[in-house]
Parts: sequence; C-alpha cells; structure tokens
Amino acid sequence: MQIDVQNVMILSVEYNVNLFHQKHSMNINGTQRNSFIDESYLLLGKARYYDRRFFPAIEAFNFLLDNSTDESVYVEGRIWREKTNIRLQNNQIAINNLRPLARQLINKNILYGQANATLAQAFINLKEIDSASYYMIRAANHEKNQARRVRYAYITAQLFEMKGLKDLALNYYNLIVELYWQASR
Repeated sequence: MQIDVQNVMILSVEYNVNLFHQKHSMNINGTQRNSFIDESYLLLGKARYYDRRFFPAIEAFNFLLDNSTDESVYVEGRIWREKTNIRLQNNQIAINNLRPLARQLINKNILYGQANATLAQAFINLKEIDSASYYMIRAANHEKNQARRVRYAYITAQLFEMKGLKDLALNYYNLIVELYWQASR
C-alpha cells in the first residue's frame, strides 16, 4: 500500500487549521472578537486558491465575509472570492459582486487598483474589451504599487491595441517606459 504524502500533508494542515479556529475563536453575539481569525481565514482561502482547490477557497472566503469585523480584511476577502469565481469561470457572478465594490471604494484605498483589475479580468474573459479597458484604466491610474501599476498599464495598452486605438496604446507604452526609469534600482 502506497501512502500519498501530499494528501496526508493537506489533511493534517486542514485538521490543524480547524483545531486552531476551534481553540482561538471568540465569536460573541455573532461577531468575531479575535482579529487574527479573520486574517487566518483570508490566508487559508489564499492558500487554497494557490493550491487550485477553488471550492474550499470559496468556503473560506464566504466564512470570512459572514463573520468579518475588520473592513480592510472584508474588502480583500471579497476581491479574493471573486478572483476565485473568475477561475471557476463564473465571470458574470464576479462582475455582479465586484462592480458595486469598485464603485464604492475611494481611489485612495490600497485595494482600489486590485478591485478594478479583477473586474477588468472578468470582462476580458467575457470578451467585453470596452468595459475591461475602462476598469483597467482606473486600476492603472490609481495603483500605488509600482510593479502592479506597470503591469496594469501594459494590459491597458494591449486592450487599446485590440480595439485598434494605436495612439492610446502608444501613450500607455510610453508611460511604462517612464515608470521603469522612475523605479528604484
């Protein structure tokens, strides 16, 4: 009999995570009092997402959204849940859930660019290039992280090329060059 080490590791991690949550959860009157529980469910959902176990990831994100008290963890959990829906080819569900969030966030929020980029990805999957370019422009213009801003600008330029707008695409390619020269080395 051959033992699959990877499955044993996954089962032991799941057991330890459940044990941790049972021991340290402080759910009082329907609200979670231990902020580490919210962050641990977010981390657990991300780990499952990167392991390509999307249904357990959705479960972790849904639990986080039902019981979260921290606003930034809640918003990040919503974005990651919709990323998972996109990977499951539920693009329309992701659009319906993310569009109000993208409109609600102010452009000074750290997650503003990520929410708009995720929404743009769902539109790209549905081949709606106009809507995708609108949200990708918002993501590229308001992203604080330099590497992500370059990435979003590059995707925006590619979308403009697909639409046949070569001059706007060239403007975004030039923006990428400018951002490259501003980057610290």
